[in-house]
Amino acid sequence: YVSSNFGNHPLSHLMQSVFGLHDSKRIEVTCYATSSSDQSQWRRKIEADAEHFKDLSAMTTGDAARLIHNDGIHILVNLNGYTKGARTEIFALRPAPIQVSLMGFHGSMGAEYMQYIVADKIVLPVDVAAVGYTEKVLYMPQSFFVNDHKQSALSVLDTNLKAEAKAHGIRETRLHFTDVAPKEEHLKRG
Repeated sequence: YVSSNFGNHPLSHLMQSVFGLHDSKRIEVTCYATSSSDQSQWRRKIEADAEHFKDLSAMTTGDAARLIHNDGIHILVNLNGYTKGARTEIFALRPAPIQVSLMGFHGSMGAEYMQYIVADKIVLPVDVAAVGYTEKVLYMPQSFFVNDHKQSALSVLDTNLKAEAKAHGIRETRLHFTDVAPKEEHLKRG
């Protein structure tokens, strides 16, 4: 994975857990940062979860591409596309045999060195891809959009809700948390 957004940025907020969720018996994860560390919790989590994390921010384009190539990367994922901080020229040097666009930019790169883009049929309808994209589209069956749901709604964690209730004079014993159940079963609980 290559990105300038490993830090306090929406991309990292959404993808922070992805890098540690790969099956390490099948996939070795390396993240290449094209920006220096902002010391944020998101940067630290990604650095800790990825098997390898390398900072390319001070490297020339050629040196960065050479490092990626020498690391033996088979599939290189571009999380920037044509967005702020992108180092697209690294991909132009083709440091990996397969190069894929994901998440950060969903337009076509319009470049022969980017072979694939990950999408779904809502964000990239088949007829649009056929005439406007140079990449082959890897369609996800539901949504291509990654979201770290466990981290996305911290305000509704049991402990936070109990504290909020207490702050408003509501006894925390009045709050009951249950697991998810089909609607009919849930209604029987009352």
